Amino acid sequence: MIASVKQTEVIMAFYQSPVIEVEITPSIPVPSGGIYEYWEGSEEVERKMLESEVNSIFTDEEQAVLWKCLNDKVEDWVNSGLDKVIRRRMTTATPEMLYRGVNRRMLNVLQNVDVGEVFTAERVVSFSTDFNTARSFASFGCYGTKTVIRWSNPTIAYNYQEDMLKILAAAPNCEFSAAPYDPLAKIDRKNKINMVQDEQEWMMPIGTKFRVTSIEDVDFNPGGMHTIYDVELISF
Repeated sequence: MIASVKQTEVIMAFYQSPVIEVEITPSIPVPSGGIYEYWEGSEEVERKMLESEVNSIFTDEEQAVLWKCLNDKVEDWVNSGLDKVIRRRMTTATPEMLYRGVNRRMLNVLQNVDVGEVFTAERVVSFSTDFNTARSFASFGCYGTKTVIRWSNPTIAYNYQEDMLKILAAAPNCEFSAAPYDPLAKIDRKNKINMVQDEQEWMMPIGTKFRVTSIEDVDFNPGGMHTIYDVELISF
């Protein structure tokens, strides 16, 4: 199987600010229209070519870390390995807004931070371009914090979604869970691709510093009262 993708023009860039300086590497191709198309049989040759391209970008260890992020990032080795990938693959081609549903660990930090003050992310920080995704993570069905970080006009971040979709499309069938009614594991592959597309995940590395620019309580109906922390990037 393989995904139909189109190449996007990329340019080597060097991003600088008074507190941030990092070399930006070219991005890999993005899915045409955001949706992958599947092929079988003779197209296995094309999948192998795509797999070879992925292998030229990521080591086996890096790919293992990115696969692990489909579930969680709680282990130290995942955060450590992911931090290296993020710093190497960051881009200034960012969306207009990023959101994070705050977990309990981050909530304990934010509760001691006032407007104008800076806080540091001790682990890799995940964001989504979709507010409803962030709010879902902050709801009682997940973290239960009813707290969301809102980052307007992010200047730089790592596009996990783009890289992971490429990896999922290039992976052989044996990387997915097959079933008697689905010997080529199409369903598991499709489910994982759909999950990555739905979450629209971006990341920042360990040690990223943000300044809180405003705090507001918003009553969502339905959903109840949520606390929104607006932030700006200081350094990473």
